[in-house]
Amino acid sequence: MLTKFRSVLVVLSLLLPSAVRAEGLIDQLPPDGTWSRFEFDVSGSEPGGKDVAMKGTVTLSSVGVVRVEGEVCRWLEIRMEMKHQGQPFTHIWKLLIPEKSLRKGADPLARVHRLGHKLSQVAGGVTQEIPDLKGTGAPQLTSLRRFLRGPIQDTQELSPVTVETRRGTLVCGGRKAQEKGRKTQEKTDQPDQSSHDWTYITRLHNSVPFGVVTQDYTMRVQQDGKETGQTIGKMKLIDFGKGAKTEIPAFK
Repeated sequence: MLTKFRSVLVVLSLLLPSAVRAEGLIDQLPPDGTWSRFEFDVSGSEPGGKDVAMKGTVTLSSVGVVRVEGEVCRWLEIRMEMKHQGQPFTHIWKLLIPEKSLRKGADPLARVHRLGHKLSQVAGGVTQEIPDLKGTGAPQLTSLRRFLRGPIQDTQELSPVTVETRRGTLVCGGRKAQEKGRKTQEKTDQPDQSSHDWTYITRLHNSVPFGVVTQDYTMRVQQDGKETGQTIGKMKLIDFGKGAKTEIPAFK
């Protein structure tokens, strides 16, 4: 079971790069009960030539407001449905985060009070609370930076473009963000000359709940100065609405 769980995390890391800085899916905080659903498509090649191909959906929902230590906090849920090697997976994460950490310029994952995770292929689909979020639970938290992250430093504003969505045509502003030369090796006692270069393009419109309409990224892997792999990810808003309810009500 642990082997399968580790394998799922490896697959997840391809979609959810654990960069210290990464564009997220929250540009504005909507009223509680709001949800947005995105479809994603990831393709490319890993170092060594292995192909990468994943498709699925991600739903981001606000499913509760509570006070913790005098602060107003949100319960957020992220549901990801995908297939890997023909095997369907459904992930659900539920996080309790101060609202002020969800505003522009803040890091949503810097102060997470609680984190629960439910995976259809592990532990019979039972929700598990992730303990010690600054220690043993940190990898789970870090994997969510693909969804929950403030702005990165190397960012430029883009001219508006027209984006066709299922809810109609939107004229979307946007931003381009780049991160160069991030080292991939996490074990400091081992040499590593590989790095990832990321380019993100995010299109925004204030009429959609969390502000994000599309988000594309390109990741280039370099080893000793030579490109050894490239992954392209595309994410697009396909639906949104109100009345969101938690899928794991026992975790509260």
